[in-house]
Amino acid sequence: MKSYGENFVNATLKLTVRIEEESEMNYEISGHHETRTSIHIPHKFELPGGGAKSGDTIFVDAELISGRYFKINGMALCIY
Repeated sequence: MKSYGENFVNATLKLTVRIEEESEMNYEISGHHETRTSIHIPHKFELPGGGAKSGDTIFVDAELISGRYFKINGMALCIY
């Protein structure tokens, strides 16, 4: 989710995704925009190692690398 206001200026979230022993992938997402309302923007990322198989464990670490706040409204792990 991207939001407006001082709390979200320069907000950037770093996501690290790892599937069990597969290699990990990193993504950075901006959390601010200038419109005076919050908006939902879907982000689609490939999973490392070609994706997960039934029974695999998926780890997602989120690190706020800049800014003060970041909103996550939901997450879906699926084929797109």
